[in-house]
Amino acid sequence: MNNIKFDERYDDEYNGDTTLYFIAPKEMLDNFFPKGTYPDAVSMEISIEVPTNNIEANNANVSISPTRKTEDGYEDYDWTDVDVPYEEIEMLLSIANV
Repeated sequence: MNNIKFDERYDDEYNGDTTLYFIAPKEMLDNFFPKGTYPDAVSMEISIEVPTNNIEANNANVSISPTRKTEDGYEDYDWTDVDVPYEEIEMLLSIANV
């Protein structure tokens, strides 16, 4: 988890959800997909969506996406929901200081 960095927070006031985004090394994609599935990936994005009024690991929905470099910057392009142990979600929440 040392190489994972908090990217941004998005609060959706209308739906009452908060989404936290993290940048992780592209090698972490191999934990979820067969090695080499995303050869153009330069990193991996992790999102954690939780109710804004109850930011806890047991309420989290976790998704990941490979990130590729484009002419305009970077693009997350294949979001997939994943199961992650609560302990790892708690570590991510602590990285985001929530």
